Amino acid sequence: MEDGSFEKEIAEAIALAEKVLAENNKSGDMHTPETPYQKEKPPGNSIDAAGIDRTPDREDNTGASHRNVWRIVFVCSAVVCICCAFLIVRYVIGHVRSQKVNRKLQSMVTTESTGTETEADTEKAVTDPDYPDLQVDFTALRSVNKDICAWLYIPGTDVNYPVMQGGDNSYYLSHDADGNYSPDGSLFVDSANSKEFTDFDTVIYGHNMSSGTMFKTLHNYEDDSFWEKNRNIYVYLPGKVLTYHVFAAYRTNDRHIFTYNDFSDKEVRKRYLDGIFDKEFDTGTVKNDDKVDIDSHVLTLSTCCGMDGKRWLVQAVKVSSDSIGR
Repeated sequence: MEDGSFEKEIAEAIALAEKVLAENNKSGDMHTPETPYQKEKPPGNSIDAAGIDRTPDREDNTGASHRNVWRIVFVCSAVVCICCAFLIVRYVIGHVRSQKVNRKLQSMVTTESTGTETEADTEKAVTDPDYPDLQVDFTALRSVNKDICAWLYIPGTDVNYPVMQGGDNSYYLSHDADGNYSPDGSLFVDSANSKEFTDFDTVIYGHNMSSGTMFKTLHNYEDDSFWEKNRNIYVYLPGKVLTYHVFAAYRTNDRHIFTYNDFSDKEVRKRYLDGIFDKEFDTGTVKNDDKVDIDSHVLTLSTCCGMDGKRWLVQAVKVSSDSIGR
């Protein structure tokens, strides 16, 4: 090969290599520069004009939501606690106030002799050592509350209270003799009864207070030994005292006696008494040693048994009515 031809081939090879290199460089310039890894954002990302992602982080949203829930729970709990505290304070204040009212009224009832005792009073005191020679000042009592119609005393119990009669059977469930709210309420005669205790069945209601007040101690009649020693109940009215003898004490339903019994019908009275003497009570005692018939005057003391809606009744028949000189 001639020297000129060889140099020419070398020059062409160099030129081809330079062309290929130039094309490779041009192709490399077209590649997208490599970028650092970024965490994938959920749909709805918001990027501002400066290219900054303004979308709130999902984890931050969840945390804030949990905090809001706990704030709501805390506020609700605080409100419940405040309401409970208010009710407890109201209950305690009402109970204490009721006790003060009852003590005030009891101060208007004494056992001191006034020198006006009748022969019946003296005879009763001799034959019955538990007979309470109470001096009940109804004028003073009714100056406090005109609804006071009687005074109830039961030896062997804590029952020594005035008896009200309102226009319905709900007011004195939660009011004392001063007309203030009281969880103890007051003893009261059914609004369907006569204030003179002349009906076939006179019903007196009272709460079964855990503190021992009102009709709580009527449950003493669940004990047979208590029965035998404490069968007399005394109701004081202006100018006379009525003595009753307990013949039944039992647990029963909460039916309103006068709603289910029309005592103007003597047949209804008979069925009513038969139901008492013939029924076998799960809890209670009935003694058939007193004359109780359709012409008797029965006293029914009614209180609750607890939270089950049942009632505890103590029933007595009137055995005497004595005039007193006061």
